[in-house]
Amino acid sequence: MAIGSSTALIKRILEVPMTIRAKLFSALLVLATALSLLAVEAFYALKQQSDVAQSIVNDRVVPMEQLKKIADAYAVSIVDTVHKARAGSLPSSEAVKSVEAA
Repeated sequence: MAIGSSTALIKRILEVPMTIRAKLFSALLVLATALSLLAVEAFYALKQQSDVAQSIVNDRVVPMEQLKKIADAYAVSIVDTVHKARAGSLPSSEAVKSVEAA
């Protein structure tokens, strides 16, 4: 099909009067397409935001939790050693070594 004949065909199609039913259907089709495109874009944006939030959790919160566990274990070790030394169940030389090791 030649270019001239395809443009003539398009002009001929556009010149045909549309019924109200056809106009309503075409308007509905355009709106449904626009809504679908917006939904896809919204899901894509939501996925990106979810990835950012997950990255923040992995980069900031997880290391803080690990440091908290280490700090708690360190504090418990020292406090336990001091309590044992005060009670007399652990000699002071061993208590000093234990605190220095912690």
